[in-house]
Parts: sequence; structure tokens; C-alpha cells
Amino acid sequence: MDSTQRHRDTHYTSPQPPPKEGEFPLLRRGRRVRCSGLKAQNILAWGNALRYENNKIAGQARNDGAASLHKWKKIVCNAIIFLFLMNSHTFGQDTKKYTELVQEAINFYKSKEYLKSGQKYNEAFIAFGGKGIISDRYRYNAACSWALANESDSAFIQLFHIAENHNYTNIEYITKDTDLNSLHKDERWSILINIIINNEAKLDKILVTILDTIYKDDQKYRLEINNIREQYGGNSDEMKAHWKIIRYHDSINRIKVTKILDERGWLGADIIGRQGNTTLFLVIQHSDLETQEKYLPMMREAAKNGNASPINLAYLEDRVALKKGEKQIYGTQFSQIYTKTEQGQDTVETYVRPLIDPDNVDKRRAEVGLGSIHDVMFKNYGLTWDVEEYKRKLPEYEEKEWGKKQNENKEIK
Repeated sequence: MDSTQRHRDTHYTSPQPPPKEGEFPLLRRGRRVRCSGLKAQNILAWGNALRYENNKIAGQARNDGAASLHKWKKIVCNAIIFLFLMNSHTFGQDTKKYTELVQEAINFYKSKEYLKSGQKYNEAFIAFGGKGIISDRYRYNAACSWALANESDSAFIQLFHIAENHNYTNIEYITKDTDLNSLHKDERWSILINIIINNEAKLDKILVTILDTIYKDDQKYRLEINNIREQYGGNSDEMKAHWKIIRYHDSINRIKVTKILDERGWLGADIIGRQGNTTLFLVIQHSDLETQEKYLPMMREAAKNGNASPINLAYLEDRVALKKGEKQIYGTQFSQIYTKTEQGQDTVETYVRPLIDPDNVDKRRAEVGLGSIHDVMFKNYGLTWDVEEYKRKLPEYEEKEWGKKQNENKEIK
């Protein structure tokens, strides 16, 4: 796969000013190692790197006997560095800063300025503040930039993190990714690959195959929506007929997925892979309200245990709230109203469906790993987010969502 395409603009995740990248006296192969990625989200990854280093040195020290005092000092030094990281790095959140830095990192990658790209990813992760979730995709992309810049230590920090903490399993992709070629001769590469192979071996292959088919079925007809809309219009008979097809397949997928959930619970990526785990969410997200309400508590528990994505959970929470006549929490749901001009052309009005506490929506989004609402609106619809204008129009949006009568009933309550 073209690695440039991997660094595409996306709003899937995301969420200041970060401290400058520094150096710590950790010795490896006779040189100083730049301490890239010093922030709460990377502490576990640094711990893994330091643990590997200490185990290696300890083995040498045992073989060398008393003459190896300096090796034991290095072990102590590494431990002190790790404790320092654990206790001294706390950062605030600035979601706008985070997404801006990620975009800069992507742009530097595209222009082949790989060192600058890695540094911008590092600054973005620091800006995140450790209070939300950093996308594995961004960590992987950062590793690619660091590897292309010949900064292997920083690359391995990110790769070990997604392998050990997020059960990365795509062994075929990572071994063929030419961005990482510079890492292949490093002894840590074989350790990393073994971890990923072990992750893959734990998968329920039969269930992964079943969910892969369901995923393709769920997405196939939705990917055709834009073309049909552009060709026939958003309110055309062709579009209505296409939605009937989508709903039919949704009903079949719902039967299959609810059977899995009832028998085995909300399985994590360690058993069904990342795509399989996402498929469980997609099918429930595209189900009726009764089904969504039944499995929402299960997904909440799964998210707490690391078996479901907090981002996906946010989407389901919002959809359920709106269906129940309540305002959404995270601003993941948009409406597009199509009308025809006198010339017969479609015009579209796009807006964020009714939202609680609009002033603090980005704080809530950051807590689950979502980017700023401004970035989503701009990237997906070419619109800007004006919170004051939104609050002024909110009663109008509520009436469009639920109708005047329901709004009056809500006020009585």
C-alpha cells in the first residue's frame, strides 16, 4: 500500500505548547539517545524500551562478573530515567494544537522531511496531555517517519506500544511496509515481529473471517451513497431505493452480530482483531434503537476494559441520545437537509445535530480521542465551527430534529 495514502487527512481520532524535545543520558551503542515522545501516553512504551535495555545489560553484567560495575550503573540510570518520566511529566490538553501538529507531521511526511515529521508527531503527542486516546494509526505513522529519518529508537517506542498495549496483529502489512526497512537489521525488529505473531496467533480465525464478511457487507452499499446522491440527488427515488437495500443488509448483519454478542460478549481486538472489533460497533450503530439500548451497556463495559474503542462508544452514545429525543454529548452526529432550487439542483444544509453544552464539546471529544469539531466540519464539509452562531441557531436545529410539539413537551418536563 502507498504509504503516502496512509498519512491522509482524517478525523477518526485526535485529540499546549509542548516542551522542547530533549536528550537524556541513556547510552545505547555508544551514543546519546534523543528522548522522543516524552509524555504520559508514551511512558509504557519507554518502560518497554528501558526494560529491554536493562535485561540486555544485566545479561552482559552477569557474564562479565565484578568488572561490569559500569553496566550495573547503566541499569540504575535507566531505572531513574523511567521513574523521572513517571513522576514529572504532566501536560495540559489543547485539542486544536494537537490536530494542527498532526497535520504538520503529515505534511512533512508528504514532503519527505521525515525528521521534522517525527518531531511534529512527538509534539502532538505531548500536546495531547495523556488524558485521552492517541490513535494507533498516528503512532504507526510516527514510527514510519522516525524510521525514514533513521531514528530507530523513536520508531521502536511507537511500534512496541501498539504491539504490546493494543494487540497489533497485521503482520503482513508491517513486514512489507518499506517505510520500516531501516529497522529490519535491528535486533529489536525480531522481538517486535514475534510479539505481533503471538498477537495474531491468539485470534479466533473463524470468527475473524465471519466478521470480515459482515464488515464488507456493512460498508459496501454505504460507500455507494455519494455517487448515487451526486448522480440522482439526495431525495431521489434511486437514493430511497438504495437505502432500502442498506437497511435489508443491516437487518441480516444485526442477527449475526447480536448472536455473537449474546453468546460471547463484546470481544476485544485480541480475539477478533481491530476490524472485527469495529464491526461489532458498526452493526449496532446501524441498528434500531431497541437493539442499540440493549447492547450499549455491554459496549460501555467493554470500553472500560479496553475491549471497545471509546471513540466508537461516543458515536453510539450520541446516536442513542438523539433517537431518544435528547441532545448528543460529543457532536459526532451531523444532519444534511437536501432541497431543490428552482433550477432543479440540490442544495444542502449541514449542521451539528442538537448538542449539550456546545462551549465544552471539544473537551469531551478529547477525553475519548476525537479531534476538534472544527476540524471535522472543515475537512468533511468545508465548514467552520462558530460556537456562538451554533448556540443562536440551536432552537432551530432542535425543531428540525424533533419538531415543535416535542420541544414544547420537553419544556413542560
